Amino acid sequence: MAPAPPLVTATATALALVLLLSCVAVAKECTNVPTQLSSHTVRARLQSTPGAEEWRWRELFHDHLNPTDESAWMDLLPLAGSTTAAAAAEEFDWAMLYRTLKGGVGSSAAQAGASPSSSSSFLVEASLHDVRLDPGDEVYGRAQQTNLEYLLLLDVDRLVWSFRRQAGLPAAGAPYGGWEGAVVELRGHFVGIT
Repeated sequence: MAPAPPLVTATATALALVLLLSCVAVAKECTNVPTQLSSHTVRARLQSTPGAEEWRWRELFHDHLNPTDESAWMDLLPLAGSTTAAAAAEEFDWAMLYRTLKGGVGSSAAQAGASPSSSSSFLVEASLHDVRLDPGDEVYGRAQQTNLEYLLLLDVDRLVWSFRRQAGLPAAGAPYGGWEGAVVELRGHFVGIT
């Protein structure tokens, strides 16, 4: 059998390339177009309708529970090359390392009967009330102070107006206007959404 002429081969290749590119172009879905449910206002109205409870249950059906810290840690376990006793021991060591770091079972603090927040634990849970920005870190400290001063300038009733209305509570005063107005889709993170 004789080889195909170069013109036929080039034409077939070009046709296959055009067909492939058109399939890729048709298959590409534009995700920049927001759906109705991406609107906070539409979702809020939908939730306040009589069938909202059923809709909420259907939406939540697809949500999964957040994994526990330990299961998230175990997902980080390096993939083992085999299912031998050595791999099982490595998995056990990985879990014990997490529990030791967290101050749980297997740590010296837990074995001694001390609380997990004792000084012998590597990781200690801390209240957010105890967290402060380093005074030497001028930029973040100044930003935090600016945020605080801005929030103290705002009227509390106007600030929480949207939240109260969403909860069905009496909303005193008037909401903030402008881009944070109650009818605007995009609001600032201080005022919240409805």
